[in-house]
Amino acid sequence: MANATWRFSDSAEKAMQDAATIAQKYHHTLVWPVHLALALLGPLPGNSPFDSLPQSHFLKLIALAHGDLQIFQNALIQTIVGLPSNKLPPKHVIRSGDLERVLSQANSCRITQNETLVAIEHLISGILRDGDVQAALQVAYTPRSKINSIHIAIDESENRISKLSKSNVAVVAFVTDTSLAAKRMVDPVIGRDEEIRRLITVLSRRKNNNAILVGESGIGKTSIINGLVQCIVKGDVPTHLMGCKMLFLNGCALLAGADFQDESFEKPIREVLNATHDHEAMTSIFLDDLHLLLGNPNGVSSEDDRVHFLRSLIFKKELHHCIATTTPTDYQTLTEKSPAFLSKFVMIPVEQPNIRETLSILRGLKHRYETSHGFAIADSALFETAALAAEYFPSQSLPRSAIELVNKTTAIIATTRDSGLEELKRMEKEKSQLVTKITYLELRMNNPCSYIEKARTELSGLEKMIKSLSESHDILLSIRRDLHQQTARLEEFRSIHAKGELEGNVPGAADTLHDLILETQAHIDKAKLREEEAVSDVSKHMKDPSTKLFFANRVGPAQVRQIVRELTG
Repeated sequence: MANATWRFSDSAEKAMQDAATIAQKYHHTLVWPVHLALALLGPLPGNSPFDSLPQSHFLKLIALAHGDLQIFQNALIQTIVGLPSNKLPPKHVIRSGDLERVLSQANSCRITQNETLVAIEHLISGILRDGDVQAALQVAYTPRSKINSIHIAIDESENRISKLSKSNVAVVAFVTDTSLAAKRMVDPVIGRDEEIRRLITVLSRRKNNNAILVGESGIGKTSIINGLVQCIVKGDVPTHLMGCKMLFLNGCALLAGADFQDESFEKPIREVLNATHDHEAMTSIFLDDLHLLLGNPNGVSSEDDRVHFLRSLIFKKELHHCIATTTPTDYQTLTEKSPAFLSKFVMIPVEQPNIRETLSILRGLKHRYETSHGFAIADSALFETAALAAEYFPSQSLPRSAIELVNKTTAIIATTRDSGLEELKRMEKEKSQLVTKITYLELRMNNPCSYIEKARTELSGLEKMIKSLSESHDILLSIRRDLHQQTARLEEFRSIHAKGELEGNVPGAADTLHDLILETQAHIDKAKLREEEAVSDVSKHMKDPSTKLFFANRVGPAQVRQIVRELTG
């Protein structure tokens, strides 16, 4: 699929190969723009077992333009099915004239942007000009002008980021802007209001306004910083902290340059500060695991030099604020070795939450897990999780051990519910054994006997049970896929409603959104009733009680206990 005059990026080359594969799948000798469009779209959310993988850029564009992804995908497939095809899949495929024109337009975009390789965004720019793709977009209620404007806006934003990246390599390599993470709706921070309030109080001081959070690993020190950032984004902070940029310094990445540690420690921080000096908002740097950052694993740079460098930045006010985290043991070590440096920080102790507090944290995260996996989680299951995590995983601190157990439990249950039924596998094995037995008896006996007739009757009944269970299971999976999609859709509508991201020039937009929320909720309620009936039909055929546990509509303490039993033996 490569062209001698065009060089593709790795992702663009993969898209071209996927387009060729799609053409062969439908027995097409020519690769058309619609093949490439389907390849660029990728799997839709909820239709793939790999939903945790990043979604394609093209899919995100259509979603941002509020297009119907399913209708768009179906329209592309309908167009592909209508193309001339062969009886057998061809061994080799070639590009159609229309696809050559699309690639030529993509290459023009590359030249305009002064890029070396034809990338995904260039292919999208070209594909949006194809007539069949435009027709599919129109069917999906997504006019080309709207998606094109969003595409251009994103390209301009990425170009600005690219220019910044080239001039400030350290900013990209060693720093994450945590305010962006907050705007992308990171998990809510529950039960740390007191620590967040104390942190805001320290940052509001005129002098000595740097903080260090001290607590054991896994108790949620970093989540407190996330809570602070969310408060800044929402404006729930004093006036002078509004708009403050919080930069997370990746100490592990800094220390990765072992051969040049003197340079890898100081130079990136200098570049970060220089890059942010142009911003009117104050800048705060978050140093996670300060003891690792100040460590000396290879003996190239002395710890005293690093402490002196950070202390000079704080003393000269080149940093507005510095927030760090460490463990009690390492804090004691730093106190003994660098008391003058730590005197610039206010220590905020972070205690391990008890089971009741951990339960509150899990309740705050429950909605995220329910939306992600498509099943309800009972509060009693969360309490059981917190209690069992404290009892059976004492080497880890709460709430990390409880959150990890929730992750494992929900993942195992989701995988079990959506994979093939063990009961079906057992029946299929029993059927195979019966067929083998009947064949053997027929070969050994000239005249059929009552034993063979009995085996045939048993086989006939088993085949009916397999068919019935298989059909019920397929219906259940279909309902659950629909529930997953509709729940995700409802969350998107609610998120838009909460953020007020409505187009001001669209009359009645708020009423329309409210109607869509009610309509989607009603659809979900009906789907849940159908799910209960389907679960009942499937459960009737199950003999193993433990298997029935994972097909319930609601996750309870029994499932959690079963998972812990499997994990711990």
